[in-house]
Amino acid sequence: MIKKLLLGAGVAALVAGAANAQSAFGETASEEVQINATVAPIVRISGLADELNFNLGEAFFNQSGPNTYQNDMFCVYSNVSDAGSYSITASGTPAPAFGSNAWAIENTGGDILAFTMKVFDGSLDRVVGPGDNWSGFSSAAWTGTRPDTGDCVDTGDNTRLQVTFSKDDVLGANAGEYTGSVTLIASAT
Repeated sequence: MIKKLLLGAGVAALVAGAANAQSAFGETASEEVQINATVAPIVRISGLADELNFNLGEAFFNQSGPNTYQNDMFCVYSNVSDAGSYSITASGTPAPAFGSNAWAIENTGGDILAFTMKVFDGSLDRVVGPGDNWSGFSSAAWTGTRPDTGDCVDTGDNTRLQVTFSKDDVLGANAGEYTGSVTLIASAT
């Protein structure tokens, strides 16, 4: 009985081996194997400042311009195409009373201070408001080369965030410390 089981197992192994390609016996032997890999579309944001601080005091109120802003350069990596295409959206607290593109930060009393923000990739410049989803951004537009690292070490930062407060909105706000945040979301497109 054991001999029959071993013989049956040996035949099964031979049949299974015959299903795989085999080279001929000889001084050398070779066999080709096909290698397949799928690279998923990915995107990454890095180097964005943890916070931007604005001093909206006398100097701001006495300046001639209607707005004050700060720029923050950062990196967006995307492996979608040679251009590294991606889309941008954001989440945070909307300030619809100040316009469809306005975001809000609050003080401890619940008062809001509105601001807007823009994202620029060196070619495409878009105001990103609540509910916006802008496609067509490129991680290669600013530098001419798509980064090959996830943090733009090889190309330098390639995207600019601009946060803007208008003098009219600040003049209408109560004095105090206002805080809040907005999350930028890049998607591989």
